[in-house]
Formats: sequence, C-alpha cells, structure tokens
Amino acid sequence: MKLGIHFALLLSISWPAVTLGQGFETIVKDIVSERAKVVSYHALITGEIEGEPEKVKLSDGSVHVRKRIPVGFTLELALDQESKRRLIARRDHFQVKATGEEEFSRWYVYVETPLSKIYYNDVDGSVGRGFVTKPDRNVPKPKHFDPLALGLMFPGELTTGESLPNIVQKYSVWNKGFVETDLGDGKVRFSGKTETRGEDFFVIVDWEKGIWPLEMAYGAEPIFQQKVSVDQFNGVWLPQDATFMQSDKSTKVTLEWKSINQPIADRLFDLGDVELKYDFSVKRK
Repeated sequence: MKLGIHFALLLSISWPAVTLGQGFETIVKDIVSERAKVVSYHALITGEIEGEPEKVKLSDGSVHVRKRIPVGFTLELALDQESKRRLIARRDHFQVKATGEEEFSRWYVYVETPLSKIYYNDVDGSVGRGFVTKPDRNVPKPKHFDPLALGLMFPGELTTGESLPNIVQKYSVWNKGFVETDLGDGKVRFSGKTETRGEDFFVIVDWEKGIWPLEMAYGAEPIFQQKVSVDQFNGVWLPQDATFMQSDKSTKVTLEWKSINQPIADRLFDLGDVELKYDFSVKRK
C-alpha cells in the first residue's frame, strides 16, 4: 500500500460523540467497525504471568507436575492486510522449579505472504529446522492474540489467535437487558447477566478514547477481570497495557507500537532476515 493511502487512512480514524441508548450490541459493532480502520500494524508485546499453577489436571483426570513454570512471553506481531503479509513470533519465559533459574524457549515463528508460508517450531528444545510451504497449506501458528481485541477478550483468547470479529460473536447472545449507565467523561458502563450462563458481567467503554473497553468483569466474585490502559500513537488510540486477573493467576501484557497504518519494512517478512533474527534455518529444496 502506498504511503499516501496509509496516511489517508490514519487521518480518517475519528470517533463519534457518545450517544446513550444504543444498546451494547450496537456498541460492539461500532468497536469492530472502528478497529477495521487499522489495516496494518507492527507491535512488540511482553507478557508477565504470576500465580501459574505448578500442577495441571489433564483431560484423563491425571495430574501433571510441571518442571518449568511459565512466567512470561515475548511476542512480535506484524500485519499488512493490503499486501497480505503477516508475522507472528513468540518466545516463552520459564522458571525451572527445581533450581529457580530462568530460561527462555527458542523462537516459534510464522510468516505468511502471498507466495509462501514460513514456519519454525522448536518442539523438543533442540535446534531444528523450519520449512517453507505453499501459501494455501494449513500451518499451525504460535500462541498469540489480536491486540485490537483487548478489552473484550477472555484469558483463554490470549493464546488462540482469534480475531476481534470472532471474539465478539458471543456478545450477540449475551446482551439482552444490559443496563447502560453514563459515567461521565465519555465513559459508559454496560452491565447485566449473560444469557448463556446467567453470570454477572460488565464492561466500561470510553467513547473519547477510540471507543476502547477499559474494564471488564465476568462472574460474581468476579471469576475474571480485565483492565486496559490506552494512549495515542500517531493520532490513533491504542492499548498500551492490559491486565487479566483470575482467582489463581494474573497476566499483564505491555505493548510497544512500532507502526500503525504505515508501510511495514519488507525485512520483517523476508526469509533470510527472519532466519537471522530468530536464529533458525530453513531447509531449501
């Protein structure tokens, strides 16, 4: 996409004044519509995990005792919808239970272009090889999330890679009878009980800051709570950090935006540059 087109898109991102009485479903549609104006981005994300359980119950009922406990992760995300290119790179951060020492996994990398897909996953901890395959082949992606969906995500969606339009589908059946409250300063609170399980739910949306959901809670205790802080980057309101709080653990993500609706450097999607940056090699045929 040409620079002029990117700049025009950047200037076109503006948000309407708060209008009460529209209903939560309409607000969610407005949020999706506004996020769709972001057609390219590059972001670095760090995650901090606290309270991760040492024991995990498996599907067969047995209990697995972890030797390494997840304590964080690093994500690099780049997306350019116009050129159909995408980068997802993830490295996990662990603490060794026996010694308390910290260690990092190797990078788990996925690159998609119109011509190919590049994939590398260090499953067993050894230095392996990645591969290049056809663009229509189904290739697993690293654990990641859509940064434009923060504020409406649940903890499990931090790893699934679900896009904002997919994430908000559940809200279409949740919002019957939600109470709408004007909190002032452009903030509106929607609260009620979900249609599916009857759980308490509320979300606070800031109309004056890009229609971003700043706080959300699910369950009476609550079972889960999320808080998001936003700021402007190149004139666009974007999340700077978000905290997901559950009864047994919390995850905080911090975002460093490198670009928004601007041309993304070709090197982020180039095979040679990707191999060098993330320290792996692809077997060339």
